[in-house]
Amino acid sequence: MLITIYRAAKILDLSHEAIRKKQNNIPRPGYFVDVAGGVRIDDDHPEWKSYVENVKLRNKINGATFEAKEKKLFTAVYSVLNSRLDIPEDELMDILDEIESKYEA
Repeated sequence: MLITIYRAAKILDLSHEAIRKKQNNIPRPGYFVDVAGGVRIDDDHPEWKSYVENVKLRNKINGATFEAKEKKLFTAVYSVLNSRLDIPEDELMDILDEIESKYEA
């Protein structure tokens, strides 16, 4: 099936500009198909399927790396607050929960 560049960008969670940049590569990937009125992507093309899997894997790895960094930061904040302030454990956890909720907002 042929899909638009905008649909492809949505599938990959990328900008359409990133897909267009890929379109302008030399040699152009085989999944780009010229049609009347523009260019479409053949989502059944093996090269496209491989590209989608690679992007999704990369996004998963980057997401896991980001989560690990967040956990490390949270642990560091906890350690600093615990060592510098004389606060009971339950209050310290309340403070950390508040920090986390503001961070996620």
